[in-house]
Amino acid sequence: MTSYAAAHMHLQVTDAVQPRPTDPTMDPNDVAFVKGVISFMLVAGTGIGTFWLWLRSRAKAPSDFDSILEGLREEHAQIQADLSARMAELEERVDFAERQLVQGRQTARLPEPSEHRTPA
Repeated sequence: MTSYAAAHMHLQVTDAVQPRPTDPTMDPNDVAFVKGVISFMLVAGTGIGTFWLWLRSRAKAPSDFDSILEGLREEHAQIQADLSARMAELEERVDFAERQLVQGRQTARLPEPSEHRTPA
């Protein structure tokens, strides 16, 4: 048997084991499977990437969070002091207004001078 005949015989055996498709297009089931695999990989990759970014942001958060919280506490204390000062000033104004109203009523209650004058 020559090498040509052996190679030809090998090709015939391989063709018998794996028949070549006559239609060059893919089976619709294979197309759907490939689309499903690609979709799953895209969704899974996006989810894993998002999870990784979330983990990285949490690792950096405590130092930023502490400084932000401290700034908010200072601002709250400043606003509280300002409001306390304003409230004290308003209380003083109300007290002054009450005193003025009471004095106004007392002067109105004084007896009016009589028209009879004593001879002098």
